Parts: sequence; structure tokens; C-alpha cells
Amino acid sequence: MELDGKLDRGHGMASMKHRAKQMQGQCLVESGPGYGTVIRLTLPL
Repeated sequence: MELDGKLDRGHGMASMKHRAKQMQGQCLVESGPGYGTVIRLTLPL
């Protein structure tokens, strides 16, 4: 389950997403009850 918009209440996630975008990358957050949270940062090499 993607909670992208729900996790942007503070500055941390917004900052991570902004920095990833500056480097032509992507920052995705996936979370679900009982499954924990995965933050996936993808950057071009």
C-alpha cells in the first residue's frame, strides 16, 4: 500500500523526495499494516 501523500506531514519525507528529484531519481514509500515500511530510493548511476 503506497502512503506517499499521508507521510508528507513533516519535512523529512519531503526533503528526501526533493533531493531524489534533484538527482533525477525517485523516492517511494510503501507501508501496510503488519508489513512495516519500505523506503525505496532509486538514483541513476
